[in-house]
Amino acid sequence: PRRSKVHVMRKDYYDTEVRENNAALYVKASPEGASYGFRVGKPAGKAKANSPWSLLMKALVKEDELRQMLHSVLDTQGLQLDIYAMEMSYSLVGRITTQAEGYLWEHEGAEQEVSRPMSGEELAEYLQNVAPKQRCDLYACKQMPPEDALEAGAGLANEIAEVFEALVPLYDTSVGA
Repeated sequence: PRRSKVHVMRKDYYDTEVRENNAALYVKASPEGASYGFRVGKPAGKAKANSPWSLLMKALVKEDELRQMLHSVLDTQGLQLDIYAMEMSYSLVGRITTQAEGYLWEHEGAEQEVSRPMSGEELAEYLQNVAPKQRCDLYACKQMPPEDALEAGAGLANEIAEVFEALVPLYDTSVGA
């Protein structure tokens, strides 16, 4: 099966040496459907202080305004936060959605499903401490089954552009722009 993924970013802030650590807006199409939004990666070990991951985590911990913006964008655009990390294998370690005042963290393991509510501060702390020594990726994304993506047709481009526009502050924070 074919898969396509496009990253949209500012050339000046793109590290060609370690691509998986970059921050980017992205669109992905695969047999599973379409996915689009924002992603930022953290390397295994300690992230550099000026890396996109570190800049975003510092800002989320310190800036209530950024946490509020994140909640608003996730809520109004129907996005979720997916966190992937290398544990036994590289996999989804948490899916976070919005609730009225905060967030709901969910994890589906082989034998059980776990969930817990989080405040904005708890979300920032969780993200800062997730997989401290392992590679990790954060996606603020919308996922769509293939049938829905095909049905949306050219209108999907407008929806993607609207989501990208809403996520630009998160991207800018990640790259220090």
